Amino acid sequence: MALLAKEYFAHLFSPYAFANLEYGLSGVTLCITGDLNAELLSIFHLDEVLAAVKKGLSTLLRLAVRENHLADMNLGILQLALF
Repeated sequence: MALLAKEYFAHLFSPYAFANLEYGLSGVTLCITGDLNAELLSIFHLDEVLAAVKKGLSTLLRLAVRENHLADMNLGILQLALF
């Protein structure tokens, strides 16, 4: 059984597994609409990227503080900038 699983995953992640990509993706339902695709392909402005990064980092930092993962760290100016 272990050998069968090993061979399955070895083949699954080999270059040969992508020989018939269309067939492999035929069972995947599309969920990106035309409007969403246009939004994803649009040009991002620096202020939008910085706002998203700041929001993401502040969320991660708050979670880390709440779960006491940063107990021994001095957050200093980073904490002031993100909160």
